Amino acid sequence: MYKIDKENQKIPTAKFSASERRAAQYLADKGHNVVLRLPVNTQVGVRTSDLLVDGVPYDVYTPKTINPNRIISAIAKKNSQAQGIVLDLTETEVTPNQLGNVLERVQGAGATNIYDIVIIGK
Repeated sequence: MYKIDKENQKIPTAKFSASERRAAQYLADKGHNVVLRLPVNTQVGVRTSDLLVDGVPYDVYTPKTINPNRIISAIAKKNSQAQGIVLDLTETEVTPNQLGNVLERVQGAGATNIYDIVIIGK
């Protein structure tokens, strides 16, 4: 784990993806305490979240698809992995307007554990 806050701004590049580092830095710049988590499976078939943001598990999702419905579906599938999602739109042409109310749509798809979605990149 690597903590990112006002005192510790250095993120090791070898262990985390560019989108994970971008999300961590974005949230730290907004005043949150962020911990990057190494990708470790604690149980077979159970994935850990990428980040802890103020102690809450968040996963980073960077879609490449141009289909807004697939983005919503992919986020909903992270329901057991995190309570928050950082949606990084830097690698897709999809805009926030095309997605509409992402949180409402994700929860409507059955992801009731997810209660916050942060959109970055556009």
